Amino acid sequence: MILTIGEKLAKVELNLMTTIKSLRTKQKEDTSLLTTAQSRADKSEKQLADLKLQLKKANEIEKKNTERLKAMYKIEAANEAMKRERDAAQVRFAVGRRLI
Repeated sequence: MILTIGEKLAKVELNLMTTIKSLRTKQKEDTSLLTTAQSRADKSEKQLADLKLQLKKANEIEKKNTERLKAMYKIEAANEAMKRERDAAQVRFAVGRRLI
């Protein structure tokens, strides 16, 4: 009877030791996965910050380019107006020359 109880206790102890071992292994795996996930999250946050900075710079460049384009359109419009004035002056000059 004592041997039977001893065998049962040994079996229970073996089961508990196996359970403890598997839980420790699982804990190590979970810790490793958590560390990996945290590393990925940190990397993603850094990439997000970099992308936000790139977007800000791109928006600034786009704004400058838009302003330059508007200035160019104004210059082209002024140039066209000057060409029309020149052409009109040449016509007046040619007409005046004929009259002389």
